[in-house]
Amino acid sequence: MDDMDEPVIREIFMDEGLIKKKDKAREQRLLYAGISCTNSIYIFHKQNKFRLFCYKVYKHKAFDNFIMFLIAISSLKLGVDSYIPTDPPDSMEMRVSETIDIVLNVLFALELSTKVIAMGLFMDSGSYIRETWNQLDAFIVATSMLDMALTNVDLPVIKILRLLRTLRPLRVISHNVEMKLIVASLFESVGAIFNVIIVVVAVWLMFAIFAINIYAGKFFYCSVGMYTYHTKYECNVNGGSWKRFNYNFDDISQAMLTLFGVASLEGWPDVMVAAVDTTEKDEGPILEASVINGFFFILFILVGSFFLMNFFVGVLFLKYTQAQKAENKGFTAEHQTWKAIQKMIVECKCDHTIMNKPDGTVHPKRLYYWKIVTS
Repeated sequence: MDDMDEPVIREIFMDEGLIKKKDKAREQRLLYAGISCTNSIYIFHKQNKFRLFCYKVYKHKAFDNFIMFLIAISSLKLGVDSYIPTDPPDSMEMRVSETIDIVLNVLFALELSTKVIAMGLFMDSGSYIRETWNQLDAFIVATSMLDMALTNVDLPVIKILRLLRTLRPLRVISHNVEMKLIVASLFESVGAIFNVIIVVVAVWLMFAIFAINIYAGKFFYCSVGMYTYHTKYECNVNGGSWKRFNYNFDDISQAMLTLFGVASLEGWPDVMVAAVDTTEKDEGPILEASVINGFFFILFILVGSFFLMNFFVGVLFLKYTQAQKAENKGFTAEHQTWKAIQKMIVECKCDHTIMNKPDGTVHPKRLYYWKIVTS
């Protein structure tokens, strides 16, 4: 960084948004940066006043904040709609909800139109549809407009379009860089997660085979006296029915399902208690007949749940870190530190109370009150 001259550093600060001083030459140079479309939708060339206006609106920070506000209102409305009775269909609540829907759809359509005019549709690089997140936005807006146009049509296909309204909150992702990074790292980790799943299934399979050899045919009980009647014959003679626990280890499929339930930590103590009470094959339980069996479940939870499940978190964290490094590609750790320090310097503000200390010789009373306030 030491070999950088003042114009280069000033340019970096402007790119980072730390210096907001207007520079017409720089603004002209950055105009339509990354956008190759010469004639947007074959009508608006780059010097067209209306396209310039749309581009400046699209690039303005307030525009993005306004769209985020509309997305928040739209998402909130989706939640409120679940409390609005649909009968009668012409109630005041339904009319207000439909009116809000129309207003939001029109505003989102205007947003799409503004961006298409500013960037172009899809023919050139940097066009609106060329970005994946914009494709999602366009799909949601198109389905919303189609749903609004076919409001009075009662067809099963239209009901599916109405269900697509639930995708509206996803538009937040396209307006937030950090969320884009998280989703991108999630998609990139699919392959690694598949490898982790193979390891998890292999380990669970070993535990399942071991459990089958120990517990197969032992998870039976009598419906009228679980700890009283220990054989099927005794149970039937005394008016009961011989049953098998829903969670058992009689075959590989049941064993894997039982281990999945144990790994989810949902109701696993019930399975362990049943295993601790097991005796012999095709016999009912005796209270705490095999206490040592509890160690099998403790070991499985440590290895098959805590340890292996953290593999998934590790993979996601690794991919997220890699995605962050890709975002900062070309900058070393020293560069990042330098940028962070310079940003802190630029954003640092002096303490108002210290910088505006009254002159005691001119305003002694003001100085007295100043000392009280700042003490």
